[in-house]
Parts: sequence; structure tokens; C-alpha cells
Amino acid sequence: MTVVDPDPGETLTLTVAEGTPLPNWLTLDDNTGFSATLSGTPTNDDLGGTSLVFIATDSSGAEGTLEFVLNVINSNDPPQFDSEPSENAVEDSLYTYSIEVSDPDPNETLTVQAAQGLPLPGWLHLSFSVETGWVLSGTPTNDDVGDNEVALVVRDAAGATSTQIFHIAVANTNDPPKFDSSPVASIDEDAAYLYEIVASDVDAGDVLTIESSALPDWLEFSDNGGGSATLSGTPENDDVGPVSVTLTVSDLADATATQSFVITVQNTNDSPVFESEPVTSAQEDSEYEYVLSFSDPDVGDSASYLSSNLPAWLSIELNGGTYSLAGTPENDDVGPHSVSVTIEDENGAQTTQSFTVTVENTNDAPVFNSEPVTDATEDSPYQYDIVASDVDLGDSISIESGSLPDWLELTDHSD
Repeated sequence: MTVVDPDPGETLTLTVAEGTPLPNWLTLDDNTGFSATLSGTPTNDDLGGTSLVFIATDSSGAEGTLEFVLNVINSNDPPQFDSEPSENAVEDSLYTYSIEVSDPDPNETLTVQAAQGLPLPGWLHLSFSVETGWVLSGTPTNDDVGDNEVALVVRDAAGATSTQIFHIAVANTNDPPKFDSSPVASIDEDAAYLYEIVASDVDAGDVLTIESSALPDWLEFSDNGGGSATLSGTPENDDVGPVSVTLTVSDLADATATQSFVITVQNTNDSPVFESEPVTSAQEDSEYEYVLSFSDPDVGDSASYLSSNLPAWLSIELNGGTYSLAGTPENDDVGPHSVSVTIEDENGAQTTQSFTVTVENTNDAPVFNSEPVTDATEDSPYQYDIVASDVDLGDSISIESGSLPDWLELTDHSD
């Protein structure tokens, strides 16, 4: 400001009128002489008009007054973040950051969003409500463990922005293991059962152990390590029906998961079986008997006699519901004889029992095949050609006589 006085040689003093103090942001410098400087930097709080009154006084006491209104015009100020984020989160636990923003300019509408070029981690999302304002929240999973960079931008209606960049360290929480394979729940009797068990754990480097509940004798369990195991075996007829199995997988921190299932062993028709052991030896001229005993392993199934292949001296007999092979071999039957008996169940399955019956020889007495000459004539030659035989093959015969009259003589030809 410059002050003039028409009187030469005057000394002037410039002051602020009493009752109209300067605002805090204004300073009056060099207020002696004919000029002074009014300076300062208004802030957003200083917007509006301020009445200023200055008095210039000369050395004679004469005064001059300068009065005006200084208007501070608003310029858009950028918004700002007033809150500090939490930079720690725990896997599987909710993370929440209540964002507080403001703008020096009154009545501004502010928007918060992720910074361009740096999207939020997938587990985080921004939301806004009148009650809560802007909130950054989410639940990190195992895949999010570690450092997560976040960049938020607050923007006012005029486009002025401020950025808040921070890092969220997600701490690992031990996750339980899980079974990735589905059990084989059905198997036919006499067929090979195999279930390749696979388990996993999202925690890197975790070591898994797989165990099974008590198993029937036909099932065998083996933990192969590395999150794999094998359940295998071959069920028989006695194993037909349901079998309950429970598998447990555990990690190093003893977190566990179970897989319970039922294996149903389906029946397949089994052939009937002979329970009796054949009689394989017989004696000539003595009665032979082999009592047959047979059954079917399938519950509710029965077996019956179907057919047989027998030597002539043997026959099949039924007595009181029991079958037997019976007969009496003779000398001509001495030696081995092939025998087979076939049984059949209700579903047509057959079983044949084949064996050899050896007939042992019994010594037979020789017999005379000739008829004696019972008449003789005095002074005429008498002759009786004696013939004898033995049914036993290879047997030799000796013919002898008792006491003979002096005129008779016996000659054995040894044939």
C-alpha cells in the first residue's frame, strides 16, 4: 500500500484501525513511511470477505482512512486420508479397515476406489454405506498368505485425488487336509478291489499321514506317503454284504479329515462243492460204498445230484435224501476204474468230482471143470482127463489125489 501526503516533509505512520484486527494469515510490514506491505497466504478456513480498515497518520496528527473488504476466493483442495490401515491379517479371519477421508472444501462428495493399474487383491472389496462410510474388508484364504499390496485413491467431485499405499501381511493359519479321491463303494465277490486314496493340504510343505479303521481280513491298507494310500483285497463268499470303512488323514499340526464309506460286496454265484472225500479202494467180492456229501456256499442256494459216469458194478443210490455209490466188484472188476459224479446248484453252476476206484484182488479157489469117469471095466484101460482152472489171473494150479488103488495112477501135467 502507498500513502501520499500533500504536505512536504511529513512523516507518515500506517496502522490498523482499532476494532478491526487483521486476520491471522495477514501481516502488515514496513508500516512507517509512505508505503507498507500487507501479505499472507489464506487457507481454506479463511474463505470469504474480511473488512479491513487502515489509518495513515502524519507527524501533525492528521489522519487518513482506507477501508475495504478483502475477499478470499476458494480454490479446490485435494481430499485426504485421515485413517491408518491395519497392515496385518490372518488367513480365514475377517479383515476390516474403516476408511476415514476428508476434504478441506466444505460439502464435497468423496469417492474411494482402488488405484488405477493396481487392482485390489481378490479377497478384498470396498463398500460404502451411510452408517459405516467406506470400508475395505475381506477374508483371506491360504492362497493369499504373504504380502498383499493395496493402493487406494480418494477423489473429490472436481477430480482432485490423494493416494494411500500400504501392504497387508496375511499370516498363515493351519488348514486341515482333505480327501481328493472318491471311494470305490462296490465290488463283486472274488473280484480284486482297489481304491487309490489321494489326500492333500493347502499348506505348503505339510506332511500327511493316512490311517484306516479296523478292516475285515480280506482288505489291506497301505499308506504310501506323500498324501496317497491304497486299500485293496479280494472278498470271498463269506465276505458278501456291507463293510464300513473310515479313513483319517492328519497333518503335522494334527488337523484331521475323515472319509467314511461302505463297501458293498456283491454276491456272485458259486459252484457247489463236495464235502466228502471219495473212497478210492475196493475189495473184490466185498461191498463198496461211498456216501456223497455236498453243499452250496451261496446263502439260500442248494445243490443236487445231476449225473455220474460209473463202472458197471457201481450204481448211484438215494436213501433218505442222501446219495451214495454202492456195488460189489467181482474178479473181472479187479483193477482201476474211473468214476465221476456231477452236482448242480439252482443257478446251473456245476461241479464234478472225478477219482479212481482200485479194486483189489481176493484169491479165488480153483475149480474142476471136468466130470469124472465113474465106471471101469475089468481088464480094460481106465482114463479120466482131469481139467481144473482158477479165475485169478496168473495163478498156477497143482492137482493131487488122495489114496488110490494100486491099479490107478495120477499124472499132473502142470498146465
